[in-house]
Amino acid sequence: MYKLIKGLEEKSPGGTESASLAKAARTVLWSFAGIRKGRDHAADAASITPLQVIILGFAGVAIFVSMLVLLVRHIAG
Repeated sequence: MYKLIKGLEEKSPGGTESASLAKAARTVLWSFAGIRKGRDHAADAASITPLQVIILGFAGVAIFVSMLVLLVRHIAG
C-alpha cells in the first residue's frame, strides 16, 4: 500500500514533478463539484497523473455513495 501511495507522488509521465496527494485530492473534489477555473485546470493537468485521478476518483465516489446510504438508512430508520 505504501508503494502505491508513494507512486502517486513520483514523477508524472511528462517528466515534470507530479502533484502532491493533497493537491490531487483537492483537484478531484473540485471536479466533483464542477467548479474549476481554466487557468487552474491547465496548471493541475500538467502535474497530476492519470493514476492519481483514477484512484482518488474511485475513493471519492465510494465515500459519496457510502454517505448517501448512511443518510437514507438514518432517515428511513
